[in-house]
Amino acid sequence: MDRRVLLGCVATAAIAIVLVGVLVVGAMAYTPMEYGTVALITRFGAVTGRVLQPGLNWRVPFVDGVIRYRTQEIVYETAEGPTTADYYDFPVDTTTSDGQRIAVKFAVRFHIDVTKLVDVANTLGDEAAVVSKVVKFHSRILARNIPKQYTAADLSAEGIMEMQEQFRDELEPLLAKEGVILDDFGLRKVIFEK
Repeated sequence: MDRRVLLGCVATAAIAIVLVGVLVVGAMAYTPMEYGTVALITRFGAVTGRVLQPGLNWRVPFVDGVIRYRTQEIVYETAEGPTTADYYDFPVDTTTSDGQRIAVKFAVRFHIDVTKLVDVANTLGDEAAVVSKVVKFHSRILARNIPKQYTAADLSAEGIMEMQEQFRDELEPLLAKEGVILDDFGLRKVIFEK
């Protein structure tokens, strides 16, 4: 084989390898964000503060990571059986002020405050950590303590509405302090145990 032909083949192979490498790195740098989500860029594990909005975004491959958060409403619910909630847990067992054992089922609708993403990421972590450390933690504590201020007789239709308002009023500032915005709180059911 002629030496020039051999050099030409080697050069063509080298160019092909470089082009494939450039395409792979370019594909890794491309980070699409769908509507209803944002991402926070991390560089070598440290939060940079750069937020990727929905659409086409670029980041440095092998160096930048992303932490994704939904900007749409997220639902945490206590339920028995199937549910459509994003996060769910079992109902909360507690007692009324007169000693009646009850189980409380509720739903918390919320979203993460995008303006506080850096603080949320640094202090709490990703979306699942926010739900566990903030939403689940505070709502379950309130679900154990608030019913203890009511008698079993108080938990009629009007009493449940009053208790639901108290939940909402106490839960909202606890979540807001951690970068979570309460959209709604609903008592789904209070079950009196025998």
